[in-house]
This record gives sequence, C-alpha cells and structure tokens, in this order.
Amino acid sequence: MKTISLTLVLIFLTINLYADKNWIRIEPKTKLNVDLPQIQPLNKIIKNIAVFKQLVDATSKKKVATNDKNWFTLNNENAK
Repeated sequence: MKTISLTLVLIFLTINLYADKNWIRIEPKTKLNVDLPQIQPLNKIIKNIAVFKQLVDATSKKKVATNDKNWFTLNNENAK
C-alpha cells in the first residue's frame, strides 16, 4: 500500500514539474474591441425575447385538474 501511494505521488510530482517546464504563458488582452452601439441591439433582442417568453407562458393552455368523479355516500344504516 505504501509503495503504491509513493509511486503515485512520484508520478504526479513528475507530471506537474514537466508541465510547469513546458508552460506557455498567455498574455491577457488589455483592450476589448467591442463598441457600445454593437451591444445595444443585443440588449434589445434579449429584452424582446424575455417579453415574448412571458407572453407565451401567459397564453399557454394549462390543463386544470378537474374532479369528474361522481361521489356517492354509502350509509349502511339507511339502506336497511
């Protein structure tokens, strides 16, 4: 058990060291190329979709659980 755990620790340690050596640093972009006029139509579309979804949900037909069974009381005393 000890040898298996020691072997696994050594394997993971060597994999981590090898990965750190071959790491490629990715530089973050400092400036986003997004104009405000491009974002505004997307916001309008998202709002329109939300309104449309509310309308569809409000007008959708929902099945109402009705109790169509005819219930009769059974009294043994009255039957005699």
